[in-house]
Amino acid sequence: MTAKELKNYPYIIEAIKRYERELAELWDNSVGSLTPDMSGMPHSPSFSVSKVESGYENNEKYITEITKRLNTYRSRKARIDQFFENITNERTYQIFELRFKKQLTWEQVAAKCGGETSSESVRKVCDRYLKKSKYF
Repeated sequence: MTAKELKNYPYIIEAIKRYERELAELWDNSVGSLTPDMSGMPHSPSFSVSKVESGYENNEKYITEITKRLNTYRSRKARIDQFFENITNERTYQIFELRFKKQLTWEQVAAKCGGETSSESVRKVCDRYLKKSKYF
């Protein structure tokens, strides 16, 4: 695991949410477009079967593409979550959580850790852990 990968954690979470919303909308739209009009009012169809089928095929391909992307982001998130779960030292975990999950600056991390902790010391804790980690 690298610091660069960890810095992407909030963006990965946001991408997962975005793709989940997009998939839900696509599913709602695909089901809604195939639902017959039950209003009881006479109407004429404004589309041909071939257009519906063609739209469905394109929609299905797009859903497949979005699903692949979503799964990629979910696996990246799972890898980072596993990395965090393997941090056994509470102080080290706090530093990583503040820095990478909450995106605080090193100065803010040091302030949250309390005491006479400097931004340089918390950064070094992070760097040392990454270097000795089997994920690095």
